[in-house]
Amino acid sequence: MYGRRNEDLLVRTEVNYMNMQTISKAKREVMVELTADDLVIICNALYAQSGEEKNNDYFMQLYSDMMMARDLCQYGHVDDFCLHNIIKCRSELKGLLSEEDVETFNKYLEDNDLPTAFGNSDFVRIYKRIVGYSKESDTLKNWMEQNK
Repeated sequence: MYGRRNEDLLVRTEVNYMNMQTISKAKREVMVELTADDLVIICNALYAQSGEEKNNDYFMQLYSDMMMARDLCQYGHVDDFCLHNIIKCRSELKGLLSEEDVETFNKYLEDNDLPTAFGNSDFVRIYKRIVGYSKESDTLKNWMEQNK
């Protein structure tokens, strides 16, 4: 029995948990390194709360960002299923997407060909509304171009 405890201890010490890089009270921010497993756990917890928090824009934005990070970290890409869930999540944000935009965006996802979709101006316009109009809005597109 004692030997088993030592084995359990060895297993636990080999697991990588999130690594807090910096914590700044002045800036009110934390820099954290997360593993794919950490992101899965966080997304599962956010999913469990998403029904209660669907009217909380900050929560829905955070949840959708975490879904994208999880899939990029875990699989190396964001597939149509993940993007569909991000759309569902972000469409809850007040006034973000019309029903027509959601339908148009989902049509492009049905083919599961994101490089072609990013070549279409309608898709890009809707995508930028989802992720925001900043230099980070091209993160997924740039990542896909680098990994061709």
